[in-house]
Amino acid sequence: MKLKVLLVTTSRADFGLLTPLFRELQSRPEFDPHWCVTGSHLSHEHGYTAQLIEKDGFVISGKVEINPLRHDASGTLAALAEGLKGFDQTILELKPDLMVVLGDRFELLAACSAALLHRLPIAHIHGGETTEGAIDEAIRHGVTKMATLHFPSLEAYRQRILSMGEAPDRVFAVGALGVDGITQVKPMSLEELQALTGLDFTRKIALFTFHPVTLDGEEEALRQISEVLDAVLVQDFVTLATLPNADPGSDPIARTLTEAAQAHPERLVLRSSLGQRGYLSAMGRAALMVGNSSSGVIETPSFGLPTLDIGDRQKGRFRPANVLHVDCRLEAILAGLAKVQDPEFVGACKQLKSPFGDGHAAQKIALGLLAFLEPLLYHKGQLLKKSFFPLT
Repeated sequence: MKLKVLLVTTSRADFGLLTPLFRELQSRPEFDPHWCVTGSHLSHEHGYTAQLIEKDGFVISGKVEINPLRHDASGTLAALAEGLKGFDQTILELKPDLMVVLGDRFELLAACSAALLHRLPIAHIHGGETTEGAIDEAIRHGVTKMATLHFPSLEAYRQRILSMGEAPDRVFAVGALGVDGITQVKPMSLEELQALTGLDFTRKIALFTFHPVTLDGEEEALRQISEVLDAVLVQDFVTLATLPNADPGSDPIARTLTEAAQAHPERLVLRSSLGQRGYLSAMGRAALMVGNSSSGVIETPSFGLPTLDIGDRQKGRFRPANVLHVDCRLEAILAGLAKVQDPEFVGACKQLKSPFGDGHAAQKIALGLLAFLEPLLYHKGQLLKKSFFPLT
């Protein structure tokens, strides 16, 4: 009997991270993996990236609509309510043995709440991290307490999960799946990347991704993106930007980026999505990265890419030596941009070894699941009963 595993992907970002795990499970006779897509994958505003999943040859077993009509609290809550219904039906129809989720997206509240009430065990990847500027912080830790098995990227994050009372034999520090993706995805040629982006990567290119700091509100989001663009648009590089995630506060950021790209087409090129291969290829050929995306913290060390992390969205996360953090103020951003382009800093980044593993996180997760194969198949009730393990 195979373990039927439902991998939930909410956006282009976590799909790229989860793909190596899906392939690893697919290669093993003990597992029967299935995709469930939700969130911005099903949003035409964000490129309807579910089509890219199918174009890559994957079958989508479940689709759950969670797309706020407005990216504010009420719009997000209404979408989550519909998402609960959708995940209820998906679980009833597919009857998985395990749900796998990654990270801290708000859509996971619907997925994991439905799984919890259906007594479906959850495996959580990238728990134990902290992002003090975002509601993701509370969501991530909430998912940790709903989850049965845990696969953080670093030992420090494993210790944080243990401090939350989770059983030590259920928490595995495995590295980051993003590193697996980098080692497994064939980079685009210069010609392919130019066709995708419209940019000549023999020039100096900055990759830019900026999401709302969800605890700050829309007015502050507008101020932040305005200050960031004021700093970026006076530099001597061309900026390749992607649209923000479908978070509360994303509308003013998306609108401002669109207006700036129209006003300064020679300085700023905006794409809704590059796809995993395109994004990693751009990261491998860019001169620097700017913004506040988790990919700037986790994936960029593998490329030795100088990175400027701006504001509070990633505050509290472990930052590798190639990542410089600055406050979201014009003067600080300008100083930070000068620093990450300094030849000495650039040279040091090139010597960096990623702290997020060796590209075998998917294999380690599969082995962790195999250790619980019998309970997951036959004794779910016992597995779901968790004792609180206090630190000694």
